[in-house]
Amino acid sequence: MSLSAKAPPFEVTTKQAYLAQIQAVEIQRTKLRTLIKQAEESEFEVWENMETDLDTIFP
Repeated sequence: MSLSAKAPPFEVTTKQAYLAQIQAVEIQRTKLRTLIKQAEESEFEVWENMETDLDTIFP
């Protein structure tokens, strides 16, 4: 999955093209939400592991 910082070009000539562009933006938003969720879960796991390590070091 890759993220692009560029806004999609909105040169619409037909209703079908407009709807396709909206769908593409929604797909990007869904991918971004998924990446954010994965990052949050990963961050939580890191803190959890650090807590376990500290408990091991300082019983």
